[in-house]
Amino acid sequence: ITMWDKWRHLYEKNLDQYHLWDKCASIRAVDIPPDVEALFSGKEEEMFRKLTDEAQKAIDEDGAGVILLGSTTMHEAGDYMAAHLPAPVINPGPVAIKLAETIVQLGLTHSKVDFAPPSTIIDDRFFSLAGVGDEVPV
Repeated sequence: ITMWDKWRHLYEKNLDQYHLWDKCASIRAVDIPPDVEALFSGKEEEMFRKLTDEAQKAIDEDGAGVILLGSTTMHEAGDYMAAHLPAPVINPGPVAIKLAETIVQLGLTHSKVDFAPPSTIIDDRFFSLAGVGDEVPV
């Protein structure tokens, strides 16, 4: 479920890239341009209902077994939708945070074979460009 159909190409690109089309019942939009600053401020009841109605159509008409919020601009609607839909609702923000926490807790890292570390560490140059001084722990 997405706010805006103009973002459809982004979802289609990811479905292509990760070979997930067979896992996707549909991409549905409420066709309201998202307000990335105010999000749903003052419009929660209307927006939550529209997103939930569209998700219910994905379940009833397209055979969706899970609803995935298309972006974190809709994160406020996740709990409401989960309480009003028969299918699980995946809110991508909390999932990404928990995934990152799990990777760190397990001590996992990228492959040093496929992505070798640089021959010379130049963190000091990077931090100086970022406006960070000596207070950065090493």
